[in-house]
Amino acid sequence: MKKYIFYFLSLVVVLPLSADVLEINSIAEPTNRVFVGSALKMTRVKYESGLMFGVSAGWEIDKNLALGFANYRLVSDIEMARVNDKPQNLNFSYRGVTARYIVRKGLGSGYLSINGLIGQGKLRYIVGDESKFLVFEPGVEFEFIPVLNLQVGVGVSYRYVRGIELGKLHDNQFREITALIRFRLVDFSYWFVDGSTK
Repeated sequence: MKKYIFYFLSLVVVLPLSADVLEINSIAEPTNRVFVGSALKMTRVKYESGLMFGVSAGWEIDKNLALGFANYRLVSDIEMARVNDKPQNLNFSYRGVTARYIVRKGLGSGYLSINGLIGQGKLRYIVGDESKFLVFEPGVEFEFIPVLNLQVGVGVSYRYVRGIELGKLHDNQFREITALIRFRLVDFSYWFVDGSTK
């Protein structure tokens, strides 16, 4: 898992330096635009490597600040128990409000942003027996636009959880560094108005 996070950190460093060579489009100044997106996270859950998939939506209020909502779910099979000889996989998910703030522009053709999610999650592996918890996940990302109004971002975050009480599971098993790749569509007027990004 650590080597994958190292690869993602390398991307955060290399992409700004190579953006001009790759002829990546410059990021437009986001202002009062809606966005939708998805993300794939590589992380560790209960000390095992796993993948999480998420969807998000929100509003770019001005050229620096964006607010939204996101929902993430573990998509890897992590077996916790067996009932009638059938595996009971861990069901781990969380959702919450998100905020993103651009802290550095002029990095090649992209920008560096800090972001965070705060919300609630749910943990279950046997039907009828679950635990809810609070989650806070701050992170940092580098984003650029390869084509049209598709934003691509790579980054890292740290997931902090509190309140897990389910069998032998506890908070520390779910507090972990996460590497992610994100795709986001913005400014839908590009396709529906006149092809501009005004």
